[in-house]
Amino acid sequence: MPQRLPRAQATPYRSDATRRPATARATRGWWHLAVAALLGLALAPLVHANVRDYYFTALGSDRGLAQNTVRSLVEDPQGFVWVGTYGGLHRYDGRRFQLFQHDPRDPASLPDSYVTALAVSDQRNLWIGTYSEYVARLDLTTGEIQRFEVPGEDQGRARRQVRALLPRQGQLWVATGAGLERLEPATGERTRLLEFDPDTLAASAPQSLVADRGGNVWYGNALGLFAIAADGDIARVGAADPVSSLAIDHDGRLLVGRDDGLFTLDGEGQELRPAWPREAMPEASTQVLAIVEAPDGHLWLSIANDGLVRLDRESGRWERIREDPLVPASLPESNINTLLVDRGGMLWAGGSFRGVSVTDPQGTRLRYIFDRSGGDEHRLVAHNSVRAIHEREDGELWLATDDNGFYRYEVATDRFEHWKDALHEAFPDQANAPRVLSISDAGHGRLWLATSKGLVRFDPAEHRFETGMLGPYAGTQLRSILVDHEGDLWLGTQNIGVLHMRRDGGRIVNYSHRDGDARQLSHG
Repeated sequence: MPQRLPRAQATPYRSDATRRPATARATRGWWHLAVAALLGLALAPLVHANVRDYYFTALGSDRGLAQNTVRSLVEDPQGFVWVGTYGGLHRYDGRRFQLFQHDPRDPASLPDSYVTALAVSDQRNLWIGTYSEYVARLDLTTGEIQRFEVPGEDQGRARRQVRALLPRQGQLWVATGAGLERLEPATGERTRLLEFDPDTLAASAPQSLVADRGGNVWYGNALGLFAIAADGDIARVGAADPVSSLAIDHDGRLLVGRDDGLFTLDGEGQELRPAWPREAMPEASTQVLAIVEAPDGHLWLSIANDGLVRLDRESGRWERIREDPLVPASLPESNINTLLVDRGGMLWAGGSFRGVSVTDPQGTRLRYIFDRSGGDEHRLVAHNSVRAIHEREDGELWLATDDNGFYRYEVATDRFEHWKDALHEAFPDQANAPRVLSISDAGHGRLWLATSKGLVRFDPAEHRFETGMLGPYAGTQLRSILVDHEGDLWLGTQNIGVLHMRRDGGRIVNYSHRDGDARQLSHG
């Protein structure tokens, strides 16, 4: 560890002109110590940082996605991810999307390009629900598509609109705009299980289907949650509150997403208990459109028009992830319709406007921190271009940016404390604050700052900046700073080489460039 430097004294630094030709002598007549005492000023302003903990990779039109409104995601046994959009069915092979669309000239094509639901059964069948032409089955081994048409007497539009699919025991459960039915693929026979007035199931209202370990099928729609037992009994569970999503967790528990948040079903199967949010959030969106469980046990929820929520059910802690166009690789949009966790543990999000995005639900190894409080949107790149960073022993971070910014970052609270204006006070004759290019420990809780206007010693506790310590080199544009094992300062300059300042204030030596002198620096 470098030795700690003493506090500045009101005595001049001495330089020895006889030791090296490039050494300057400081005299009391022109040396000065400028101290900006800021004790009377208000504390440096605090602003919350924008933070990216998850790196999202966007998969859109550049990968062959024909349309960006994603309604469904599913992974097949071979590991391909299938994406249903308003413009067709897509298979993603890790690099590109392969597109399947309706072709009116080809009866072997999809019956409708508006894909609303997807599900995989056994090892070879992909079931495809559409907006206007019921369902189709794609053979994953041959690529052949078989259409299942609604009989003539059932040509009502609502019965052809598929909202959710559940393959089970060789049959296909189909949620439509008119209720719930079961399809026998071998014969095409359809059995109606629940019928509703289509006007009560609004066209945009989501529906969901899951099966639990006890053989029960759960169906959620705008009229509530319904349980269909293995013996065929059907019962509504709870009040007639709209249900927008369902899932079964790794313990076999039913998870229910509604307009007012996430609920779990109690052990008796009779009561829904709130899981998120645990406190009322009247001003925020809480409608849960999709639910998935990551390998680490955290739940990921898609919230209507408000991004994603990552929930730790044991502690109740949760975080919201929203789009931020100014932060690279953040969530591309906050309108997420559907979620998938693939067998590799990656989280897939299907949005309304920007296609598919993929992230590691465990987060990135390196957190991305962004400050957008600079005011001028056109200077945000420079405002977040970090030129210098220093970590103190207590973990506190001090940062300098290319727009002359100087900050303290509170890691625990994700907040920036702005010190640019305070630093400017130490240079009253300058139009702007100096640019800080290097930061180092000065002992006793203080910092050395190498700036475009010279050397500064900064005491955060006292709100004090000290300048003028370089004698004849005061105001020299500095680029770097090093405190050696003896506590001496070594300062890299913009154009006159290196300055060596002894910790006892004895001398300031300049090592510069001189053509033909091998003992000097190769360049200044």
